[in-house]
Amino acid sequence: MATATAGEDSRICIYPCYLNSTVSASKGRKIPKDKAVENPTTPQIFDIVHKILKLPAEMQRNRHPKDWKYLGRVRVSLKDENGSYIKEELCSRKDLMIKVAELLPKHPSREGKEGGSGSSSQEPAAAGGVGSLPARKKPSGGKKKK
Repeated sequence: MATATAGEDSRICIYPCYLNSTVSASKGRKIPKDKAVENPTTPQIFDIVHKILKLPAEMQRNRHPKDWKYLGRVRVSLKDENGSYIKEELCSRKDLMIKVAELLPKHPSREGKEGGSGSSSQEPAAAGGVGSLPARKKPSGGKKKK
């Protein structure tokens, strides 16, 4: 970038927690809850930024300091080499995040997510009974170290 010095990067970062409606503002959400979406993923954000909004973007495997559960972030350039905005309607990081959150529900991988698939993942955990610990694997018959 012509406007950035050697040790400076003018791209902005978008972590999934910035757009997640289930995350509190103190844990990292950057946009209003009514505009946020539930559990966005880094590849979905990248697809919208790169393929739909046609902005230069890069997907990286970094984690947000307050949200270590989810891997990934998207680095986006809002300006070109000359320092002018690539899209005039997206001139701030908040504008970009709100636009991505508006487009996320229309992403092909999110269209079939309406439904209660979360109940099936909780059933095996309850099979052990109330107050019982999960079964442990017996140690192998190897020699004990002193």
